[in-house]
Amino acid sequence: MKVRSNNSLSVLVLKAIGLLAASMVKRLSPETTLQLAGSSAGRVALHVVCFWKDHRFLWHWQGIRRELSALVPHTTTYCHA
Repeated sequence: MKVRSNNSLSVLVLKAIGLLAASMVKRLSPETTLQLAGSSAGRVALHVVCFWKDHRFLWHWQGIRRELSALVPHTTTYCHA
């Protein structure tokens, strides 16, 4: 009986998610892609799905960070001396 570590189980789960995401990319119509690209949340979803297709982690991570920063309101603190 083989015993799998938590690390190898995580790798298997990530591979399964990747295969699922890759199959979703193939099914996205141009209309759906355009609709998703119309919002920050949709662009985050597209970055996640496309990452699994082209494996350009840094490119998509920067895009996800950019979109998430657009979703979170920025507060400015002024110090009056």
